[in-house]
Amino acid sequence: KDRLDSRLAVERARRDEWASVALTHYYSLREDEDNSTLPSIIGDASYERRFFPDRTGGELRLRTEAHSHVRYSRDDTDGPDSDSVVDGRDVTRLTVSADWRRWFTLPAGIRAEVMTGVAADAFHTVQDVTLPSYQTGVTPTRALTLRWPMARATSAGATQVIEPVAQIAWSGGHDLEVANDESTRLEFDEGNLLGLTRFTAPDRRERGWRGAYGISWAHYDPSGWQGRLVLGQVVQENPDPAFSSTSGLTGEVSDLLVAGQLAGPDGWSLAAR
Repeated sequence: KDRLDSRLAVERARRDEWASVALTHYYSLREDEDNSTLPSIIGDASYERRFFPDRTGGELRLRTEAHSHVRYSRDDTDGPDSDSVVDGRDVTRLTVSADWRRWFTLPAGIRAEVMTGVAADAFHTVQDVTLPSYQTGVTPTRALTLRWPMARATSAGATQVIEPVAQIAWSGGHDLEVANDESTRLEFDEGNLLGLTRFTAPDRRERGWRGAYGISWAHYDPSGWQGRLVLGQVVQENPDPAFSSTSGLTGEVSDLLVAGQLAGPDGWSLAAR
């Protein structure tokens, strides 16, 4: 590794509750990087809990998250280096969110999930003359997801599952004038095909209407091996300019996602995207 990370964390997971506190320190061995201008000290704390209200049914999720990253440099401008990042910028973020979702079984076995939620973000930026010190924003979100899982058993005793999926989602609010320090590495993959945001952190959020569609196929053999294949694509009303060309998400229609995994009974596995 050419960037060394040291992390101390305390985490607890229960059936309906998650809590985590972590402190991370990064040290770069790269010749072209100055450790004083990198976000070397990072603190994170999060708490999430879910409830099952009797009156509305479904599931209610409440989450709060605090994040802070610090650079050793005290300069509030960009120095004579190769990047365009302010050398001493430090950022603290607080995010609070709530969402409610409920599942329904429609005719022919189609599964429908409705979701509505809201998130509030507050940022405090210091040592950066190009950005305001405080920024706050509220992001409401709505989504409808449809799945049609179908399974069959083969004559050899294996189980195969095929599942077409489709989603339409909307998020409101407006982009905040904050630095993109957290969502710098984006990948379109099978884990976020139906994600309400494909950014890795709340310093960027997708806005407007968007849709996703795809299909997955899985095979489970009684001998112990299994395989899975996923195809998918995203359509966006307002593609975010923060999506890099390598993310696969630029343009109103994303790249076609093709992902697969193969695992054997002896513990080996192969994944490709």
